[in-house]
Amino acid sequence: MARKKIKTRGNDKNVAEASHQILHDDIISHILKRLPARVLMQFKCVCKDWTRLIRDPDFAESHLSHSRAQPTASYVLCMTNTGAFAADQSLVLKNSWVPANPDLFRTHMPCSNSVNGLICFGSRGRRPGSRNSHNIVYNLSTGEKRDLPQPPIPGIFSTYALGFDPAKKKYKVLHFGPIGGGRIYGQIRGCQIFTLERNSSWRSLSHVPNSPYPLIRLNSIYLDGKIYYYDQIHIRFFDLTSEKFGTIETPPYFSPFYNTPPRLIEAGSNLAVVSWRNAVPHPECSFWVLDQNWSLRCTFSMKFEKIWGSVGRSVLLLGREDLFLFDANARTRKKLKKARDEYTHVLCNHVENIYPLSTTQ
Repeated sequence: MARKKIKTRGNDKNVAEASHQILHDDIISHILKRLPARVLMQFKCVCKDWTRLIRDPDFAESHLSHSRAQPTASYVLCMTNTGAFAADQSLVLKNSWVPANPDLFRTHMPCSNSVNGLICFGSRGRRPGSRNSHNIVYNLSTGEKRDLPQPPIPGIFSTYALGFDPAKKKYKVLHFGPIGGGRIYGQIRGCQIFTLERNSSWRSLSHVPNSPYPLIRLNSIYLDGKIYYYDQIHIRFFDLTSEKFGTIETPPYFSPFYNTPPRLIEAGSNLAVVSWRNAVPHPECSFWVLDQNWSLRCTFSMKFEKIWGSVGRSVLLLGREDLFLFDANARTRKKLKKARDEYTHVLCNHVENIYPLSTTQ
């Protein structure tokens, strides 16, 4: 009995080739997302297909998710006037994987924390919101930047915060403008938001909580779709998806009148507050963590000048003339070896991100 011949359509070969190509691209994407950002930047020169893949925002998101899952993904970024150095979570300096851009660090300084590897910078020697300031969002892993236009209410006491909208997968910049009228310090008179996308502009927000004190040095932190900030009385938050403000209770027995403003930091995936007063002879520091409720993680007595942030869940990064890691559980501290230049800023929980800022302008 003769075997019945199976008829095939003329484009079956093209379908097979297309299926093979899809599988091939999927395998390549799966391999490339496991590579460090600096290697991917070099691989953009391999071919046009790889360039398109590496510059795809969806691939950048996949690469970031994979990187975050690694135990050594998070870095401490130590900045000087001439460059940036990376240290691991044990404060061991690594070979600098931060692309060299001395002009950036000579002319600009951070005015936000690190959000998925992106940082908002303002001009050195000028307030971030002044008319002559030049503010940018910069990706240290790719060397790309996005220039920010002047906000509609500029002022020398303006301040900025950077965050990520997880629903729309967009980065947004928050700008607080103070009241003028010749006052040296001003309350908030307006707040605008800028989305990093094509043809974007500043949009004014409504129902902005007023602050009885100036936000000249806004202590803000991005965490899980919200920007948290402390206005010296309340802990406020801004939801980047709904674009609404809210307020959360401060920790119990929490005094806003300590002689040094409390610091909002990230403790693992939780919001935390460190408050301290440099009382003589016994300075006091309290470390609060918000889970369902506020809990006092520890108190300790140690003289220092500044808290830069946290590394891990139970370790604080303290700054004085030197940088120290203070383990709240073991109550031990470790010193970070100084660079040739003094550190001007220290950003915790910095990660590599190949998000293409050039596609937003």
